[in-house]
Amino acid sequence: MLLPAILWNDGRSGTECHDLEAAEPRSRAITGNLAMPGFTAPKLLWVRRHEPELFARTRRVLLPKDWLRLQMTGEAISDMSDASGTLWLDVGRRRWSSEMLAATGLSEDHMPRLIEGTAAGGYLRPEAARALGLPAGIPVAGGGGDNAAGAAGIGCVAPGDAFVSLGTSGVIFVSDPGFLPDPARTVHAFCHCVPGTGIACRSSCRRERRLPGSPE
Repeated sequence: MLLPAILWNDGRSGTECHDLEAAEPRSRAITGNLAMPGFTAPKLLWVRRHEPELFARTRRVLLPKDWLRLQMTGEAISDMSDASGTLWLDVGRRRWSSEMLAATGLSEDHMPRLIEGTAAGGYLRPEAARALGLPAGIPVAGGGGDNAAGAAGIGCVAPGDAFVSLGTSGVIFVSDPGFLPDPARTVHAFCHCVPGTGIACRSSCRRERRLPGSPE
């Protein structure tokens, strides 16, 4: 780890959002999303601008659960739903976008392998198994982002299924039959963690705030 995590509600990368969309004019068509500070790509662009020495040391970018998976399995893997929140995913094609990565000075070599949420995302290493009191070699699921995993848990997986989540952010989540972007209305178009029918999800944009001391 190179520096403390920049959380989703940290608004320091507002300028970088504008710069990212200027660098890749097709950003919204590729990702299905309006660039916002809560996404990972603007945060890395901020690090590239303000902490260039740290950015140059970036070997791989992992989301929190995927870092934990790396410790458990030794494999760098992410799932489609969590990857949708990076602004590096070509959501319609369910693969990393070389264009969006290039706009932040990265390439696919910096990214984990992508799988569906229901696929096996590596197998538990012996040392991790001993620490957890579990058998070695059991599969670790691909998994999903927080809202996608919650949706799967309550059975919100078919087109038209929906729920509202209220907490540190407010989300209106609707399972869609495919990639149905609507960035003009600040609606997120993400992949679901369940492949096949209902593979895309739409959620209300999360309100983000600038933390004290963050650059304007």
